[in-house]
Amino acid sequence: MLTSLKWLQTYFEQKLPEASRIADLLNFRAFEIDDIKAWDTDEILDVKVLADRACYALSHRGVAGEISVAGNIQQKVVKTKIVKEEIEKKPEIEIKKPALCPRYIGRRVENVKIGKSPEWLIERLESIGERSINNIVDAANFVMFDIGQPLHAFDADKIKGAIEVRLAKKGEKMTTLDNRETELDSTVLIIADKEGPLAIGGVKGGKRAEVTDQTKNLILEAANFNASSVRLTSTALGLKTGAAKRFEANLSPFLADEAMAAFSSLIKDLSQNAKFGPVNDVYKKKAKQVVIEVTEEEISQILGVKVAGDEIVSILAQIGAGAKIKGPKIMVEPPLIRTDLNIGEDIAEEVGRIYGYEKIISNLPPSIRGRAMVNKNFYYREKIKNILIEQGFSEVSLSTFTNKGFFEVAKPLADDKKFLRINLSSGLIEALGKNAQNAPIIGLKDIRLFEVGSVFGETGEKVHLAIGRLSLVKKDGQRNEDILNEVISMIGSALDMPLSVKISSGSSGGIVEIDITDLFRTARSPSSYDDLVFDKPSDKKFMPFSQYPFVLRDIAVFTPSGTDKDEPQTAIEKEGGELLQRVELFDKFEKDGKISFAFHLVFQSFKKTLTDVEVNEVMERITKEINAKSGWQVR
Repeated sequence: MLTSLKWLQTYFEQKLPEASRIADLLNFRAFEIDDIKAWDTDEILDVKVLADRACYALSHRGVAGEISVAGNIQQKVVKTKIVKEEIEKKPEIEIKKPALCPRYIGRRVENVKIGKSPEWLIERLESIGERSINNIVDAANFVMFDIGQPLHAFDADKIKGAIEVRLAKKGEKMTTLDNRETELDSTVLIIADKEGPLAIGGVKGGKRAEVTDQTKNLILEAANFNASSVRLTSTALGLKTGAAKRFEANLSPFLADEAMAAFSSLIKDLSQNAKFGPVNDVYKKKAKQVVIEVTEEEISQILGVKVAGDEIVSILAQIGAGAKIKGPKIMVEPPLIRTDLNIGEDIAEEVGRIYGYEKIISNLPPSIRGRAMVNKNFYYREKIKNILIEQGFSEVSLSTFTNKGFFEVAKPLADDKKFLRINLSSGLIEALGKNAQNAPIIGLKDIRLFEVGSVFGETGEKVHLAIGRLSLVKKDGQRNEDILNEVISMIGSALDMPLSVKISSGSSGGIVEIDITDLFRTARSPSSYDDLVFDKPSDKKFMPFSQYPFVLRDIAVFTPSGTDKDEPQTAIEKEGGELLQRVELFDKFEKDGKISFAFHLVFQSFKKTLTDVEVNEVMERITKEINAKSGWQVR
């Protein structure tokens, strides 16, 4: 938030330090200062107000309060002049959704003169990057940047009937102040009259009741809107405004009446013949003063340093919090505008930052004697994973979302990801197939995968283990069912209980899925993690795969008896060049005094997709090289 040093000075009698010194103070106690820039005779600080302090700090008053605490500079009390009622009319207001708008204050003003703002007001706004529009709009913006409460003014003569705070009807449209036509839906909170929308609650005003040079009478608005509702609306409609940013920070409803008083006072100064009606404050369910109970011991334990109760009370007084010691407890009443202070940890944070974290001596945590408690779920998960990895299986973590199931996702990432998965097998089968496509480049004879993860059936969430194998050669001498039974037996031994499972097996693949939700609970309790194997970091470095597809070719070579397989392989690799990524022997036999070697060749480029023409050229060079050797022949 851009913050003017001159503006901040209005909150102090004592001259403030230079901007760089203020930045140092705030950096240590409250906010980061991203930048400091000169603007005419002023200095502008770019204050990085994070979400946890935005409810009070997105304002010059909030920043001034932090300067007062950090620099031990007395902040003066700024009093607002109360504007008396001179007319009887007041706006009719009905809040139909009090959960989304807890408080709405309206006030009628007549005989207003719309014109240019005075130079001091123009200068204040322009110094922080805001454009002056007219005296009324500028007054609303000034108060928002001064104390943090967004405000709005309607042309009263353009409002038909009572003001309603309600949800929009599907298909309703509104043109915003920046001439953008926006289609609304039934989730959007609006300010409306009997003819339709006037403004989007907490986000943006509408064109229909805009204040113009011809405006004579006003309806002033100071309201409080639900933070979540404003955020959802501003995001959905793509309307990110200063008002929305502040309401999203969970502004206190107590701030609205103070802002209305300040707004009225400033308008009276800018248009002295204006006449004000009574305030209509619709506030059905009033917020209560928060009281937080803490103890000296709790605060000291959280911070890691002993802070006496009297000092805690003194520190909290600096931020405007009331605190009283009652026996062992300290009863804290946070400032009404500090909606960020709700629990003891919040109070500890305030005490810590004002006390000074730099004063807290670093201490190592006490050493833990005895053996650590062993988490059974973690232990047996790791045990099972180690067994499977030792048997050549690789762990995968697949998507929890799928196209059918019992539990539907409220906001799915895609049409085929609308449900939570009901098993692991479906995803593992797909993963086996995808990995098989890339197996030749690695030289795998089979794919072995497993996953431990949550599934969501009719009875709720459970933990399953799925194990799968896919053979990539016609006769590998191993049955999928035998391999899976062997690892299941090993897992059963680790759990000290036999496992009876059904394996789905075919000619080339097999898969098994086990519900292990209750197995860990009934398994014996391990005494330590000592028998778990945690591998040391490998010295191997990752090498990226090419993003381009590979090409497979086979070649068979007759050679004289006694030829070693490395001889034809070396000749193939020599002529294959950089495009030949892998050579693998897959067949060998002897006939008529000659030895036949058959190889799989894998071609791939890291620069482009290879064509048949390019691969054929390499194959021709390889064939020529082999046929040139005495007694060798490509068959």
